[in-house]
Amino acid sequence: MTSKPTKEPSALLSTFAGWIAIPLSAALLFGGAAAIPSFGSTAHAEAAIDQSEPTISTLSLLLDGTEITVPGFITDWGTSISYVGIAAIGEKLGLKATWDALTNTVTVTGPRTTIVIDPNKDMRYTYTVNGQKRYEAPSHIIKGRTYVPLKFVLEQFGYNVTYNPKTKQISVVKIHVNELTIGTISLDASTDTYTLLTQYPSISGMADTQVQDKLNEVFKTDAENAFADAKRELSSTENGNPNYEQLYDYKILYNQNGKLSVVLDNYMYTFGAHGRTIRKAHTFDLATGKELTLQEAAGGNPNYKEIINAEVAKVFQAPDFPLLSPFTSISDCQDFFLRGDNVVVFFQQYEYTPYIYNFPEVAIPLAKFK
Repeated sequence: MTSKPTKEPSALLSTFAGWIAIPLSAALLFGGAAAIPSFGSTAHAEAAIDQSEPTISTLSLLLDGTEITVPGFITDWGTSISYVGIAAIGEKLGLKATWDALTNTVTVTGPRTTIVIDPNKDMRYTYTVNGQKRYEAPSHIIKGRTYVPLKFVLEQFGYNVTYNPKTKQISVVKIHVNELTIGTISLDASTDTYTLLTQYPSISGMADTQVQDKLNEVFKTDAENAFADAKRELSSTENGNPNYEQLYDYKILYNQNGKLSVVLDNYMYTFGAHGRTIRKAHTFDLATGKELTLQEAAGGNPNYKEIINAEVAKVFQAPDFPLLSPFTSISDCQDFFLRGDNVVVFFQQYEYTPYIYNFPEVAIPLAKFK
């Protein structure tokens, strides 16, 4: 069992901060999360209720254009997050949710995805999605029902969750995802004194197994190399360095229209005020297994650099956006991924901005390249 980070308890959460840039007005409504009712026993629920439990109300959602209402609440604990009862939203989406009294967990299943929700765990890993431990906003049991972050949970089942600040309406739209299943392979050498955990994606269910094997080899090779490097570094330190942490993890940012964008984060902490993360991104054409260049992802537009540079400059020139060095142009091997209808370029920690800005992202609508 892995130990909880000692020097930077929110390391994994901060590592993946900025996955989805949400306008402040949207964050105030659902803060990147949503709620889902639970299936725990009354005794279990009463034992788990927080003294400052929120008041359950009704949330209105547009589900594929049709207005529905579900029980939920919006947190006001520093960051506002919309929570929804998993049973209620699951019933409307055709998801199956079951309560396991032995493990005190809720399991939600749908096409190609299984989420295990553990309201009893510490803040490190609150969900397991297809075998991947996820550090997200925690679930809550209130009067026998489990409430979970709306945005996070629904996105795992292939729904796009957006917020319209003018109408103050949350919209949930089903996305046609690629015909494949994404599981997780874990390498864990953690002890009670240090953390050494690697999680990487494993794809199955593709019609072209050669392409599938090609992609899996990319993920496997990078993850195993990172894990081996971390073990060597740990063994070279005096007494094994009890403060050491290595957390290698992934995120699926795009899985549509025959393309797949995956981001890989390798977080390491050895000593100091905070750790450091190296982020990689891969975008594949699933028909061929070819990794796309930024220009190819931008539709082959010969002026893609000029278009992207103009958008990046708009962000970097903001008066409240401090730069460590001037921005002139993206590089020939610029980091990027696809998300929604955008190509998103990102920059490494300290590449242009202080650490607090993590990985600055600039999203450019694909329509700008046409």
